Amino acid sequence: MLKFQEQLKTANQRLKRLATIYEVTGISNRRSFENTLKKEWNRCLRDGKDLSLILVDIDNFKRYNESYGHLQGDKCLRKVAKVLESILKRFSDFIGRFGGEEFAAVLSNTSYDDALKIAARMRRRIEKLKIVHEQSSIVSYIWRKSHESS
Repeated sequence: MLKFQEQLKTANQRLKRLATIYEVTGISNRRSFENTLKKEWNRCLRDGKDLSLILVDIDNFKRYNESYGHLQGDKCLRKVAKVLESILKRFSDFIGRFGGEEFAAVLSNTSYDDALKIAARMRRRIEKLKIVHEQSSIVSYIWRKSHESS
């Protein structure tokens, strides 16, 4: 009976993880993002701390998927997710999938200026991946430099 309970506990932990993770990228899904944002919003409001949100969107991703196929699109999403995840260092920092080709970072106790620095670091690191996107009408990679000022 003890062995069965342990197996059940392990299975429940796996289900809980699957309910909060976007399997393609291995990072948190939209539901987890929404829960984290709500929790951190309330905590920062209560504590009088800054809360920053960074949204990352891959340019022309629909065209990328159409040109290179969904498997290559998934590979691209995994690479971007891994880079974004590697930039966030604090335990409270959160990166998750917002939708389609969009990611969201929730940064508790992070000022606007610090969030801008983190967003710029994200952009530079994604640019360094040089993921080719020959079908883009803007630039031949998935990220364009003009986003730096937006």
